[in-house]
Amino acid sequence: MAQVWAATDTVLGRRVAVKLLHPHLRGDASLVRRFRQEGRLSARLTDPNIVGVYDTVATADADAIVMEFVEGSTLRQLLDRRGRLDPATVVDIGCRVADALDAAHRHHLTHRDIKPANILLCADGGVKVADFGIAKTGEFEDLTQDGTVLGTATYLAPEQLSGAETDGRADLYSLGVVLYEAAVGHPPFTGETEAARAMQRLTQVPVPPHRVDATVPAALSRCIMRLLERDPDRRPHDAHTARMELAGCLMPTAPQVEVAPPPPAPPPRRAEAHRRPAPRRATPPPPRRSRLGVAVLVLLIGSAVALIAALLQQETGSVPRSGTTAGQRRTTSSAVEQVVVPVVSVEAFDPEGSGTPGENNRLVAASHDGDPATAWRTEGYLRQDFGTKRGVGLAITLDRARALNRMEITSPSIGWAASVYVLDAVPPAPPQGQPVAVVDSISGDRSIPLRGQRGRVVLLWITRLGSGGPPYRVDVAELRLLGDP
Repeated sequence: MAQVWAATDTVLGRRVAVKLLHPHLRGDASLVRRFRQEGRLSARLTDPNIVGVYDTVATADADAIVMEFVEGSTLRQLLDRRGRLDPATVVDIGCRVADALDAAHRHHLTHRDIKPANILLCADGGVKVADFGIAKTGEFEDLTQDGTVLGTATYLAPEQLSGAETDGRADLYSLGVVLYEAAVGHPPFTGETEAARAMQRLTQVPVPPHRVDATVPAALSRCIMRLLERDPDRRPHDAHTARMELAGCLMPTAPQVEVAPPPPAPPPRRAEAHRRPAPRRATPPPPRRSRLGVAVLVLLIGSAVALIAALLQQETGSVPRSGTTAGQRRTTSSAVEQVVVPVVSVEAFDPEGSGTPGENNRLVAASHDGDPATAWRTEGYLRQDFGTKRGVGLAITLDRARALNRMEITSPSIGWAASVYVLDAVPPAPPQGQPVAVVDSISGDRSIPLRGQRGRVVLLWITRLGSGGPPYRVDVAELRLLGDP
């Protein structure tokens, strides 16, 4: 329908993209109405995961839409280049597209053409949905003619192909097709013609992704198959629900412990008529306790209690009673009960960043909210080593200085690295000196020993981002610190 040009907004001095309707199509009144409707509908949506629309132009000589200029490529280009993506990247892209769809659906707007070519991968790590050219809403005229199917057939929902009424769940089906292709390298239906693929979609169930490629986690495969249900009522209820299911599908689950059933009781022996009952033995009288034995027992118990109390005083650092030396106070603390350390605040730490200070500050609370389905994530980068800076992280401030024993991390990201510092305050610049711990190749949950280091601030300093990019990033779903009471 159009060409897209890079341009400069001379009033505001910014780069923009201008979508210009082809001149030879301006004689088709229905296409002109559809193009103008796209601009009006898209302008309503102000979501970071949707390409923004700034203005529209409708003159005697031109019809155009002035849009946000996005540096980057499309998911189509990335799949053509790499074939398939790792599970963490598939989930990340799926969650961001689901966020975009949730914003559109809340405005009663169905995209109807979700496909890799309409998913933009920004150079800064963002993901944006573009091209609402055939979107449908109840507030505007539906410009689809009876019997006309609009969209790219490979990604259309069955109800779109059959001409039935559609809603936002059709977009979720298309998202399922996109994620299936991203996970295994090809769409779920691979007939030789568009008609053959359409017929397969109406009559067949695709092979689950984890059976096509064993590296696809079964939980991710189940999420994708839920999106690909032929019956819309069997898909997730809305885009927000789909996003939550995707976000949780790579989270580790507690191991299933199989408890063996108790052995069966032995069968009772048959009574034998000729066996005589054994004679009952007389119960021996209880032994007599001497007063001297009782006194000795009481003395031993008292001594044991005193010894335990002394040991506890030594371990907690309390002042010893007379007869206890300073050397006896320096006992190990391994016997002290470990507790979850209270956290006062968590803030994103990005001392070498540019632009808006911080690193996805709005998501920081998700790193310690007790819900592993939510997560703080770094911004996206073109290189795993960040390129222009040494790292980013999270600074965790405790209620007071404490001796810390370990940090527990829940993360769906794969192959990232970090250092952990225990400090007295949040540093103004990248941390210096020797970290308490250096951890490489983090994939999933990790428990990091902190060796009793004492401090009030713990800095998780991410030095290498997870695999699967570009864009490269790290998600931290939950953080927990354990230390002395």
